Formats: sequence, structure tokens, C-alpha cells
Amino acid sequence: MEKQGIIKILVDSEAVRFGKVKLKSGREAPYFVDIGKLLKDVTYLDAIAHSIADRLRGIKVDCFFGPAYKGIPLATLTAMHYAAMTGDRPSVAYDRKEAKMHGEGGVCIGHVHGNVMIVDDVFTTGGTKKEAIEIVRSLDGNPIGIFVCLDRREASKEKFEKETGVKVYSLVDVYDLIDYLKERSDEDQAKAKEIEEYLKNFYD
Repeated sequence: MEKQGIIKILVDSEAVRFGKVKLKSGREAPYFVDIGKLLKDVTYLDAIAHSIADRLRGIKVDCFFGPAYKGIPLATLTAMHYAAMTGDRPSVAYDRKEAKMHGEGGVCIGHVHGNVMIVDDVFTTGGTKKEAIEIVRSLDGNPIGIFVCLDRREASKEKFEKETGVKVYSLVDVYDLIDYLKERSDEDQAKAKEIEEYLKNFYD
């Protein structure tokens, strides 16, 4: 799927929504990414997962890891599409918000092994992604990449990759979103301008 088609799904589903919001990082931004919104129509989720799997065709992935909670359904469906496309049989795993001390116990459900691709919604500062990398490595997995729906381009992806040794992939980034909005209504063009002004905080 082309980038504009992906952006359209994210906007139509309200997985990307606009308006002042305080991010987990503490920053106040003019837009927010919430892939949980894709769950209201499984065809949205399926299209995004299919697009991620398609981009990973040439990469050997043994396990898809979905950080709790929103990464779980996306990682699961991506793994299914990847299996159908490649003929491989990857596992799926995800972490718990709190370690379970009874039953199967532990901080993770599923089988972490081999080359692990972490699948999540958005890349902002990379803080929560580092936590996922630590979990995967603690379970003897080899995190070969982080695949997000949208890169906010608010932090240096290159610096993150150098610090962690893990490559960051994305379906689209904030500049693709801006290009999409600029081609639409006056209201959408105003949103694009607001996002551009916001991004100056990170590049001026």
C-alpha cells in the first residue's frame, strides 16, 4: 500500500487525531497516535498489519513482539501475514504490564527466540522502545528491529540505532502526514501548518 493510503487509514480510523494533547514524554503536541483505534474496524488493522509484513518480506524474523497493550494485536496480525507471505512460522510474544508470580509467571507471554521484530504504534523519543529491547534481550531474543506505524521525527532515529544497535523501521512519518494534509481542505492545511510549527522545536 502506498504511503498516502496508509495515512488515510490512520486518519479515517482516528488512529491519528488532531488537537492539543500531552504525550507520554511530557511534550504537548498538536496530534496524537493511538493504534488502538484501528480495532474498531478489523479491516483497518488488517491493512496496516499487511503493509508492515510486506515491508519485512526480505528480513528473517523468528518472533514478533508486541509491547503491551496496543502492540499486541498489531504484532499478532503482522506475524500471520508474514507467515502467509514467506512460508515461515514465526512466534508471537508480548510483555505484561506487571509480572505474574503464579501460574506460568514471568513478564512475558509467548515464545521469544531468534531474530525478534518489535511492532508498535509510534516512535517519539524511543524511551519505551528501549524498555521493549531490554525485555527481549533478557529472554535471550535478538532484537533486530522496531517497526512502528508512524515516526514522529522528534528524536534522532540514527542516534537511537547507534545507542541500542537496533534498527527502526516505519510505514510513514510525520512529513508524510503533513503532505497528506496539505492536499486536502483548508482546515487540514491549517493542521499541517500547526504540525510544521511544532516540529521547529526539534530542528531549529
